[in-house]
Amino acid sequence: MLRAPFALLFNLLKLLRFLWARFWIALFSLFGLLSRRKRKFVTIKLESNYAFGPGRGLAALFQSDTTFLEFRHAIKRLAQDKTLEGVIILIDNFSMGPARTEDFRELFSELRNAGKRVIFHFQNATFRDYALATVGDEILVTPAGRLYMFGLRFEQYFAADLLERIGVAVQFVHIGPFKTASHRFIHSKMPPPQHLMMQNLFKSLTTQYEHQITTARNIETSALRAALHDMPIDTRDAMRHRLIDGECFRQHMSYWLVHGPNSVSMPDLTRPQTQEPSPTPIDEAASEVQLYPIESYLRALVPFPTWTPLFRSTKRLAVLDLTGMIVMPEMQLPGSSTTTINPTEIVPRLRQLKKDPNTLGVLLHINSPGGSALASDLLWQAIQDLRSKKPVVAYCSDVAASGGYYLAVAADEIICRPQTITGSIGVIAGKMSFPGTLKKTHINVESIYEDDTTSFSSITTALSPHAMENLQTDARSFYRRFLQRVGQARNLSKRRLHRYARGRVYTGEDAIRRDLVDHLGGFELAVEQLARRCHTNLQSTPLEFVSHRHQTIKTLVRSSIVHAPHSNLLTALAPQLETTPLHKNLNDLATATALLHQEPVLAWMPGEIHIG
Repeated sequence: MLRAPFALLFNLLKLLRFLWARFWIALFSLFGLLSRRKRKFVTIKLESNYAFGPGRGLAALFQSDTTFLEFRHAIKRLAQDKTLEGVIILIDNFSMGPARTEDFRELFSELRNAGKRVIFHFQNATFRDYALATVGDEILVTPAGRLYMFGLRFEQYFAADLLERIGVAVQFVHIGPFKTASHRFIHSKMPPPQHLMMQNLFKSLTTQYEHQITTARNIETSALRAALHDMPIDTRDAMRHRLIDGECFRQHMSYWLVHGPNSVSMPDLTRPQTQEPSPTPIDEAASEVQLYPIESYLRALVPFPTWTPLFRSTKRLAVLDLTGMIVMPEMQLPGSSTTTINPTEIVPRLRQLKKDPNTLGVLLHINSPGGSALASDLLWQAIQDLRSKKPVVAYCSDVAASGGYYLAVAADEIICRPQTITGSIGVIAGKMSFPGTLKKTHINVESIYEDDTTSFSSITTALSPHAMENLQTDARSFYRRFLQRVGQARNLSKRRLHRYARGRVYTGEDAIRRDLVDHLGGFELAVEQLARRCHTNLQSTPLEFVSHRHQTIKTLVRSSIVHAPHSNLLTALAPQLETTPLHKNLNDLATATALLHQEPVLAWMPGEIHIG
């Protein structure tokens, strides 16, 4: 009973705010009717990266940039505005992964479907940026700009010889020939199974991008490959290859909007002025078009308020973000900004969602290469527990491999993009130690122990053959558990699943043919599927982001002063390596060393595809 008067007061305040805002909008609209009406366009400057959802606690204070969910909401508001003619999207360095880029592409496609004119503008265009822009009506480049579309490239450094030279002992067990997480540390070149797997990934992603570009630009695959062979190219060659529609300075966009694709070049504004200068073509175009930055335009859009129920709370669909490395509590990784998935943060949140009567179902956004095998199983159990009461849908974006895929199979349904990197069903186990490094630096270590298995916890002593056998047994035990989880969830026989497992990585397009995922699609499809399972719709049941990351002053201070000891040791003993192309590889080595020192068995898939 106490809820009703407060809810009524809150609804009244919402109504008053709405009416006040609409009064001013109506007033300015009246002035617009008395003057010349301008065509309205909104400009959107894409950021290089977007966090999935807002943080919680102190983390929210340090997250000033727009998140994906906020951007999604903004685009949907623009699509519903019938007075808006189009959107201009400015891209300088968009660095999202392939699958997450597709989510943005889908949002811009929604604008086009709503009848909006969608124009992309570049200073210089990379392959990743350009693939996103092909969803637009027009693609423009600054006159002096270039296309740097160098396509996809997989590159892997192999540091076995280097590590041996500086005295690092690397001992790994990997279950399955395709479980390649440790190969860069134990091999001098790419083994045949890894080469086969990466070649298939490369071909799959390349085919997808080529189909996307050629379909959007209505060109042949051979023509696209010829253009890529000529890269980098200027705007004239880009138009000759039919990759762009024109060249234009950003400050002259109004001229392009008025005159359209026929205005291949801008008018000459360098001519001498007369005593009574006449309006330039640019000025004339600006009098017909009004460009609004998206932030100011959205402030002027006042939607009709959503009423707060008087006697009951609003039902919702919850979205939980699982992005980063999967780690156990207190695991310290090199780098203070490393995003992690920690059971101590997520399991309590999952339990709250299970008990919350207003939460009808949960969507898990998974973007993780895996990590700790134990943490993965703890999270799997918590998701299973939630699933026993409410529908759970997993949306796998850029990467849901190894431990990331382990989490996904706990859900009722798995959805991913064709470009998603997934699978990697398997584990690695091992240890890195530095006996030779210490010897080279004339540091003597004396140890007192009874059993050689104590070397698991030592960074100075390599594992004995007996300890390696124990590690192999332990790794096989978890691998069987992994197969059991996947087999039960995906209804696959052990024999068939083992063919698909062994650590092999797939694109989403290949994974669905092997019944490892349920649907190919994006975030919007995942939301629709969750609503269907909950027997509701987004009009009556809103989508609400639930944060689990809680940044405290203690964790902020600790992350700024704590570093992984193995990373520091490696860097200190081999400072000359920091300037080599292996620096990124050494960061992975430091991460693997830190993880393995705390847990010898990992469900982890490091590595990446570079898109130029």
